This record gives sequence, structure tokens and C-alpha cells, in this order.
Amino acid sequence: MISTNQLDTPVLFVVFNRPQMTAAVLRALQTVRPKRLLVAADGPRSSHPADQALCAETRQLVDRLVDWPCEITRRYAPENQGCGVGVSTAIAWALEQFEEVIILEDDCVPNPHFFPFVGDMLDRYRNEDSVMLVSGCNLLEGRKALPYSYGFSRYTQNWGWATWRRAWTKYDFSIAAWPQIRDAGLLADLLGDKREAEYWRRNFESVRSGHTDTWDYQLQLTMWSHHRLAIYPASNLITNIGTRGVHFSREGPLHNVPTQPLDFPLRHPPMIYRDVDADRLNRSIWYLPTLSERIRRKASRQGWHLRRAGTARNRTVEVLCKPAASNDYC
Repeated sequence: MISTNQLDTPVLFVVFNRPQMTAAVLRALQTVRPKRLLVAADGPRSSHPADQALCAETRQLVDRLVDWPCEITRRYAPENQGCGVGVSTAIAWALEQFEEVIILEDDCVPNPHFFPFVGDMLDRYRNEDSVMLVSGCNLLEGRKALPYSYGFSRYTQNWGWATWRRAWTKYDFSIAAWPQIRDAGLLADLLGDKREAEYWRRNFESVRSGHTDTWDYQLQLTMWSHHRLAIYPASNLITNIGTRGVHFSREGPLHNVPTQPLDFPLRHPPMIYRDVDADRLNRSIWYLPTLSERIRRKASRQGWHLRRAGTARNRTVEVLCKPAASNDYC
């Protein structure tokens, strides 16, 4: 279900100094031709001489590749604001103008099915306060099949996403409530896992102290402190190509995961509920890899792969297979 009409939902496109990646996302946007495009570009860093030319080239690409009729609004920073302030204020700027927006950063390339999916979700859950955002990511890669077209998670998975103004009003960049949450031990109670609570404690402390320059850890804490959930699709609809940037210098296990089509019409779950088993896998994939996940990643780097062999005690059983070039593989 890919419409030939122009996309109605406003799109916020956040860019910086990566022209090749920016071009890839713009080409994806050419297929849906949003009627309203907001472009937020961070400025060059004074400590990186190459930024001046790269930021200029990135902005020129917007002028050249937005070749469809649309209302385009630009927010170009003359100086560098950083990942935290730059992205969070860009989202706030977009949501001051519109009740809901789709948000794409310059390294998140959407599958064409991403747009009708998030559009449907924005409509369906517009007035449902328990839903914070709609993600286009599903990195489960078949390890957990969702029974419906989408599920609900306590993790943001915010590579290619959408949200509403009513949800963003809860966002607190400074995470002012964190010391009280930490001191009361509420995070461990919420997560039910001491190891995960410690992982997030370190991250929130790093943000609070100013050591980590980001905006999305704050979104995660906002979602938890207000008992909200994120929607994510049954198929992966976003490929992150950001192998070079502020937070990454090489390809990681979550980069370049291929997208898959999503079946339409969507099959809606009968109620809003969090799939606990799927979230355990999401936690392992995104944040705290288990031993099996670490083995999976190491095997993948060496050309091996895991194949589903069946189930036992309601758990998926996988076998490690040699590369196809080998004489003995499955």
C-alpha cells in the first residue's frame, strides 16, 4: 500500500555534515514527495576544518534533490549546536508548527512502506496518551515474529520515527527528575533487572553531567517516567547507514540491516500491551548483548549465520551454519 499521492504528514529531516548519507535519505523522500518538509541543519564545528565545506555541500543537496512541489522550511544553524541541543531543539521547532511529524536523521534510510505505516499509526493513536512514539525499526530479524502488524515496546528504537506534539511536551532535555528517580531506586523497580538498571544509570549520569552529548537517552527516560510505550513494526522499515559520524567511526552490528516489506492492510492488535519476550530481545540487540547475541555478532563478522531449527520449551532453537563457500554448511 504505497500511495502515488504526495505525503501529507510533515517530515522533519535533520542533517549535518554527511552529504552522501543525506543524499540517500533525500532519494527515499523523492518517492513519497512530502508536501511539507522541514530541514534542520547543524552548523560546522570550529575544531573540524572540513566541516565548513561538508555542511555547505549537505545543504546544497537539499536545494538540488528536493525536486517536487513542497513547502520547505529551513532551520540552518550558523554554529555547531551538537547532537543533544541540535536535534532536540529541531524536534521542538517542528512540533511548534505541526501537531505531528515524521523525524528522519541523515543516516536513517526508510523503506517506502515506512510512510504509510507511521501515517496510519499517527492517526490511530493520536489521542492515546499511553503511546509516546512510532518507530520504523525492527531489528529482531526473525528471532521473534509479531502476531500483528506492529507491537508495543518500552524501548524507543528511534531510528526513523514519528511523534505528536502532545507526547513531546513531556520531553525534558535536562532530565531534571533523574536524581530523584535514581535516589529512590525507581529504575531498578521499573526494569526488574539490576544489570540493566546499572547500564541506564551510567548513561543517565553521563548525560546529566554533560559528558555525553545526546538527546535520545532523555527521550527514553521521559517515556519510562510517564509510563509510555513505543510502537514498532513487524518488519524492519529503516536501514541505518551511519557508519561514520559523531557516535560511530565504523560499521556496527546494527548498521545496514536490510528492510523488509510490511503487509497492508495492517492487522491491529486488540489492545495496547507490551510483548515482554520481544523486549528481552530488543534489550539484547540494542543495549545489553547476551552471550548468544555476542556469539551471533562475532559469527556474522566471520561469515557464519544462525538458522532457525525449531522450538523447545517455547524458545527458538538456532544452529550455527558455516559460510556457503564451505564444503560443510547448512
